[in-house]
Amino acid sequence: MRFDKERFFKFIFSDITAAVILFLGLAFMFTRICYIPDGDIFFLITTGRDILESGTVTHTLLHTVHSGLHTIIQQYLSALIFAFVHEKAGFYGIMSVCLLMGFTTLFLTYLYIRRHIKTFALKVFAFVFITRMLCYVFYPRPWGFTTISMLLVLNIADIYFNNRDNRKRYACCLLPIISILQINLHASMWYIVLFIALVCLVPSFNAETSVNDVKAHIKANKLLIGMVFLMIPCCLITPYGAESVLYLPLSYGQATKYDTISELAMPTMLSVFGVYVLLSLIFLFLYVRKRRCLDYIFLLALTGIFLAGLHKRDIFILSVFMTPCVTHVFEGFRYPCELYGSRYRGTAFYTYILTLCFVSLSFTRAFVGVNNGTLLPDSGYIPEKAADYLDDINAQGSRIYTSFNSGAYMEYRGYDVYIDARPELFQERINKKDDIYTEYMDINGSAAADFESFIDKYDFDYYLLLSDDFLLSYMQGTDDYDFLVGGAGYVLAKKHR
Repeated sequence: MRFDKERFFKFIFSDITAAVILFLGLAFMFTRICYIPDGDIFFLITTGRDILESGTVTHTLLHTVHSGLHTIIQQYLSALIFAFVHEKAGFYGIMSVCLLMGFTTLFLTYLYIRRHIKTFALKVFAFVFITRMLCYVFYPRPWGFTTISMLLVLNIADIYFNNRDNRKRYACCLLPIISILQINLHASMWYIVLFIALVCLVPSFNAETSVNDVKAHIKANKLLIGMVFLMIPCCLITPYGAESVLYLPLSYGQATKYDTISELAMPTMLSVFGVYVLLSLIFLFLYVRKRRCLDYIFLLALTGIFLAGLHKRDIFILSVFMTPCVTHVFEGFRYPCELYGSRYRGTAFYTYILTLCFVSLSFTRAFVGVNNGTLLPDSGYIPEKAADYLDDINAQGSRIYTSFNSGAYMEYRGYDVYIDARPELFQERINKKDDIYTEYMDINGSAAADFESFIDKYDFDYYLLLSDDFLLSYMQGTDDYDFLVGGAGYVLAKKHR
């Protein structure tokens, strides 16, 4: 059999773009998750561990000093996955799950781009711009699953609209399954996934669009429309039923009243978030200028910009929502100079230089702040020294005052806590009993708060206090407390008995 050298090298280099892009993306992603920087993973592991041990999903909030609080575990399937992996492979297993979710996210993004952009440098440029903000979901949190769901819906819609092969169009039958998985993996973000699917049904509008054009659009896309609307009743296939669907409107509206949750804060224009929003507006302008119509791609980009302007947390939503817009801006162009209609087509050299600069700037921030390889850095999020001290004196079962950030880790270590980083579960609208989160904010919102009444009400065994807590300042001003052990930004205290 004769060796076909030309065919061999064509196969090897047929999609080298994907190899380069995914390698750069994975390098970027790895620097973001080389340690566990987010305390939320601990209440996820604890919740999943409870489900594995009991074999059922609880409707009562566990691991808290409060009794009889109703709960909705909107991320229970994500928690189950993280707990199972942690049990088998520890935190390195958790990192592996993050890498797998991140790789899937990058791959789905690239699949969308490669169907429309042919030039290597423009593929890299579009890929880096879109995924630059997705680094914020490369953490052990359910956001990673949500991002995959959103990108799956985008790819399915794109394949449906740009493919005449009916066999490939049947991929839209996966939409109800995605809906079921999303409501169980991350219920509060189910609305976003459904929104993408609904917006994809919107036909293109311009000055010449007629009613007959809309009717023709509906007739041609009956299968996709049916699958999208089937996603709605599928959201009830969850242990919490309608409560899961109502979780978002019941919870975060109250939490956003306070500015202590950094991810719910508005981005500033001088931050990396603000610059990204500004660049997204520029791409939206270029898209409208090129297409001269309003369609689902325009609506997605506009909605993403609006959401990202409200909360920093929603910047990853903007990244996904901008994927079609950025991709179609570059579609059909060989070099960036063509965006401006110049007769001078330029050379690939300038394109590669521009792309290299953008990639370098994007990746520089990723390599800053790596935590010296420490997997679990001792901090207010992860008060390891305090937990070790309590373990050493056999204090299991103790009632511990914790802050918003430290509660999850202490739950993970087996202690009952005052509050953790799920403010919605400590609001009366969810737990149907007490508004504990408001009480917590009142205690930590003023040096003139009634600390003594609060302390008498709960009679905690230990107090795990952050360095900026007003409650700590109060205790330091009296002689009634012993300060047992401290760490980076926190201290463990005990009242004299």
